[in-house]
Amino acid sequence: MTVDGLKIGEGLPASGDDGGPSVSRLPRFRHWRWRWLAWFALALAVIIAVSGAILLTRANAYRPLTYGLDGSGGLRYPGLPAGHGIRDVNNLGGFRQDHYIPPQRGTFYLFASVMNTGSRAVIIESVTLPRFSHLVLSSPIRYGRPSGPNTSGIGPANRILHNARLGANKQIFIAFPVHSWPCAKTRSSAWSAVPRFYVHYRFMFFHRVAALPWGFDDDEIIMRTPFGKPGQPGVFCAT
Repeated sequence: MTVDGLKIGEGLPASGDDGGPSVSRLPRFRHWRWRWLAWFALALAVIIAVSGAILLTRANAYRPLTYGLDGSGGLRYPGLPAGHGIRDVNNLGGFRQDHYIPPQRGTFYLFASVMNTGSRAVIIESVTLPRFSHLVLSSPIRYGRPSGPNTSGIGPANRILHNARLGANKQIFIAFPVHSWPCAKTRSSAWSAVPRFYVHYRFMFFHRVAALPWGFDDDEIIMRTPFGKPGQPGVFCAT
């Protein structure tokens, strides 16, 4: 059919030739879009993984606990029963010192201080003595905090130590209720030591143990090796 010599259907523009998107181009566009999204998701996952690894490494290396700023003469905790005859030894020249504990009867308390020198709080889960120590815990360990805001006074140890929060640049005071064998040899070269106590603490989901001395100068506790019973020759006992 013709109109003025022009056949119907001739000269009409084909689909996609009017400047709009070609149907054949749409699958290619979708393919590149999904590929770009996949690369973006991969890059984001790598960034998150690297950041998480750095954070976990720093958290794992976070070990801020040290002996605190405050001490107590003779390892005495104020207001609690103290050991008899405890004295400082091995302190020639002031480079270090240790604490000698003679045989004792009954329960007595030892003092220690723990400070968080880091910038983040930690949770003190528990405190223990070394295994096979000749000092034995007789009841749960207790603790106190500084007696007032912005002070370093030793507060009463009226709390059982379990999951105690220790903030940045803060300290707590530990009261160890212990007992020992009441007798030892009069003349003996056999000595024993309690060089450290152990603080079990948590930061984030990392659990750590800090081995701390008994004072500012890497102090240790030393004792004669327990031996004998009252009345035996060559044996002295606590009165």
